[in-house]
Amino acid sequence: MKRRLLVAIATFPLTALSQERVLPEDLFARGRTDDMLVATQLTENSYEFTLRIEATDAQSALLLHIVSSCAASALAHMRGYASWTMGTPSGAVPPIRSVSTVVLLRSPADVASLPPDWKWLPSANMRRLRSDCELVLEPKYLWPGR
Repeated sequence: MKRRLLVAIATFPLTALSQERVLPEDLFARGRTDDMLVATQLTENSYEFTLRIEATDAQSALLLHIVSSCAASALAHMRGYASWTMGTPSGAVPPIRSVSTVVLLRSPADVASLPPDWKWLPSANMRRLRSDCELVLEPKYLWPGR
């Protein structure tokens, strides 16, 4: 399993699994999902998120990070995963933040099995993110809180 994940991640740009919708169109409380980001499935548990909105300053960059994090959390919840991480290739230069890879995790320890030549965020604490995501997502897509 670990080897298949490593091979799939190594070939991310070349291996989109399907063209069917990954995230519901009404995921966000304000605006259509496709207006904010596009998610493409790469492997069974990995996705490419492409933001449709560009950050113009630090505040809008933080908002876009929250949007991506909430979408990843909702996706993990809908697919039955405990958490997720987000990463980019180590050699990537800006504006790579507009495209990132999200990997759904069965447990936070799964981050250790991801390719070391990528920059991975720590495993997301979805319970902590929930209060921020209540402002961004439609309530029906939220996961249980504390």
